[in-house]
Amino acid sequence: MANKIIDWLLIGRYALLIALTALIPVPLLDRGIENYLRRRMVRAIARRHELELSDDDVVTLSHSPSGGLMGCVGAIVLWPVRKVLKTVLFVWQIKSIADSASEIIHRALMVEEAMEAGWLPGDAQVVRKAMDTSLDSVDTRVVERRIAGVFQDHTNELNRLIFHTTEIARADALAAAVEADELGSAATGLTTAMTAALRSTGVVPELIQWFRAEMGANPLDGKGVAGLLEAEEILPADDTEDAPAEGIMIEDAEEVSGSEAEE
Repeated sequence: MANKIIDWLLIGRYALLIALTALIPVPLLDRGIENYLRRRMVRAIARRHELELSDDDVVTLSHSPSGGLMGCVGAIVLWPVRKVLKTVLFVWQIKSIADSASEIIHRALMVEEAMEAGWLPGDAQVVRKAMDTSLDSVDTRVVERRIAGVFQDHTNELNRLIFHTTEIARADALAAAVEADELGSAATGLTTAMTAALRSTGVVPELIQWFRAEMGANPLDGKGVAGLLEAEEILPADDTEDAPAEGIMIEDAEEVSGSEAEE
């Protein structure tokens, strides 16, 4: 992987957008759109490697860990409670989005490593199990805290991005905007800041080493792993642009997002 240039900002845009599906206030619809975007992300990574994956392998590698049927029932039962408490749980909401963005970025980087190492196309079940075990074994909390700090420090960009995504509404159009880098300056600022926050930790090399070990591969040397963290161009986030006059708060964006997504 050290010799492969990673499209950090593409991964960051996908991670950000997928994490924001948590704001969709319709049970099951949020998970459906989330998994659609996760599949699109894996396919985008495969195209960059000039590889093709079967539909089943894409699902295996991409879908969110869930509680199965009981998880779906729980989402429906708890939805009215979460709706009522959405403002009270604003801080938790930011943390939840940051945790999700961190998980998605790390999974994308392990998919990158699997393709670079020649494990994909291959046994996607084995790769997915190694990904899950690695994430369970490596402490990523420092990354999650850094990303949460980015969201708290760039609320104008976050609010603009939420507003813009509710205008696009359709999942396929959102994915196309991610891949064409057409989500606007707010998304660019946030993904750049997220990437910079991720690069400031030592978590990614540790995770990749653990993942390789789970796949039965030899560890990379320190220099090779460091190459993983070299993004093409990572600049400080530009937060000088003012938010729209009619700004939209994160907790209120749930209602807009939900009504648009249902159309």
